[in-house]
Amino acid sequence: MTTPAPTTPIPTATPAATTTPTATATPAATTTPASIPVAAQVEEVQLEILNYVDSAFTRAHDLTSHAPVHDGRGTFTHVGVKMEGVESSRNWNFFSTAGQDGLVFWRDHRVANHLFLQVVGPSSRVLATEIEFDTSFYTENNVRNIYSVIFFDQLDERKEMVVDRLLLNGNENKRVKLNRPIPVSRIAVKMGEGGLTRLRVFGTPLPALPERTNVLKGATLFGISDESLGEASVILHDKREGMVMTGWRTKRHGARHVAGIQLAKAATVRGLLIDTYMHCLSNFPYITVLACNSTDTTEQLMQQLPKWRVFPPKGEPQLIPDQDINEFMKKRDDTFGVDGNTRYQLALETSTAWHTLLPTTSLKRDTIHTIEEKHLHQLGPITHLVIIGIPDGGLHRFVVYGDFI
Repeated sequence: MTTPAPTTPIPTATPAATTTPTATATPAATTTPASIPVAAQVEEVQLEILNYVDSAFTRAHDLTSHAPVHDGRGTFTHVGVKMEGVESSRNWNFFSTAGQDGLVFWRDHRVANHLFLQVVGPSSRVLATEIEFDTSFYTENNVRNIYSVIFFDQLDERKEMVVDRLLLNGNENKRVKLNRPIPVSRIAVKMGEGGLTRLRVFGTPLPALPERTNVLKGATLFGISDESLGEASVILHDKREGMVMTGWRTKRHGARHVAGIQLAKAATVRGLLIDTYMHCLSNFPYITVLACNSTDTTEQLMQQLPKWRVFPPKGEPQLIPDQDINEFMKKRDDTFGVDGNTRYQLALETSTAWHTLLPTTSLKRDTIHTIEEKHLHQLGPITHLVIIGIPDGGLHRFVVYGDFI
């Protein structure tokens, strides 16, 4: 829960004067190469959140917004004062245990909120010179400790800690000036509980990372089992859509939901991107991706999906066709607690047409999952894919990187 508005509100969305901490929060001093005119080109970098551990009270993606901070004090939502940025739940590093002398309490500061971000926009890499932490309008419930900030440069696979232990005050901008420009494409932040309104990085653009081909350009969907709560076609978009939850969303029934994808032409696969953006409570918990290279019609391919082997608590396993599995499991759910059949196991069988590209994988809420080629089964050229979401939920975006044949 956030704190109520103080007696004397702050008149604008810009907090008190920016402070600039020194050596304890910066890397070792080095000279700036003369060939890099940093001062002439420095600008605020466009960032995107890949993943975060906890933002129970706020919409986390506001953290990287370039818009002025809005003072939401005095405006309330179902979770408290309407604040911006990342605000975690309280006391999640506070523990207790029963001992001889009663309850023993302690805080484990190894338990932290983690943020993972990437550089986006015209350049996917920048030469960073400063990083700023903004706690505007968080007075007594701000993040107090930044434990570390690590910069990653994907081009040369180099990482470097740029902030090590930084104390934040409420309602301030604290800017850390790096002692030398550092190339960065991704950022990892480890911090304590509380609220952080904005995270800003300043620097100069660098040549972008090599662009990867999305082989789903021109692809079409088929065989969608359900899209009651959101259109599946959104998952084929290249970029994230706005600041609301969109994409494929199914009803809350059954054991699995499927969406087939027919590529415009055959391609090999080099990696996947699976995005559950803004699906904070309703993403698919698990996903499996199948692929094939076939000239059959999409209707024929749907009939050739692998069957499900169902292991009941008693009796022999049963083989259920994929198109019947939802109805079968719905009937079992309806008799839960009546006939004592409370535990069923499901296993996806093999198929002559379809082969596993991505084995069953767990998905996190509101996260970009990047799956590289080494974690995929090598199948050669493919023409069709099927996404199997287990048991129900949704996706925002699905990208397949590869090469057209």
